[in-house]
Amino acid sequence: MGRLLLAFCLAYVLCVLLGESPLGEQARRGFEIPRHTPRHATRRTLSVLSIAMLILSHPVWAIALLLKIIWKAAAQRSLLSRTRLYLPHKLEP
Repeated sequence: MGRLLLAFCLAYVLCVLLGESPLGEQARRGFEIPRHTPRHATRRTLSVLSIAMLILSHPVWAIALLLKIIWKAAAQRSLLSRTRLYLPHKLEP
């Protein structure tokens, strides 16, 4: 039971980091519709966890993320880097 809880905690932290990454900011532009008037000093409507879940569940973003991971692993490069991944702004299902 302890290992399962640890796995859920690790998955949660990784999703939050994915939502805060440059890829998450790029995905936010495609997924989020900002509020017209700021609420609590922000116009954002989605949390970083929601953005990460959308990245992992949307086919275009999930395939691009998976290809990036495979490409870096094949090149024996670090999977955690600060480089931006280019994805089209217009997403189609």
